[in-house]
Amino acid sequence: MLLDMGSIGYYLDIPVFQEAIFEDYTFKNKLKDLNCLQNFLQQNGITHILTDMAFVKKYLLPTLDKEKVSNFQKFIHTKTTLIARYHNWYLFQINFGTDTLKV
Repeated sequence: MLLDMGSIGYYLDIPVFQEAIFEDYTFKNKLKDLNCLQNFLQQNGITHILTDMAFVKKYLLPTLDKEKVSNFQKFIHTKTTLIARYHNWYLFQINFGTDTLKV
């Protein structure tokens, strides 16, 4: 699971890759190439993304250039399925397939 909700600690019974507002270099860097992002997530066993979408809209997206914002939106809309939502908290399952993302 990838957590992107700020620099908050959590106790979970599953492996977690956490990106916080000051530690999101990896995720931002991978948004340059969606196939690279998909490969990174798959190679690290990340199957779900849990995020506060209000946090993403306020703190993550404004720091990205237009191409990365577009790539982020494309990734969320084409390669994830919304599993659960509670207020601004969204849990997405990543849909890994054999196809590559068209940018």
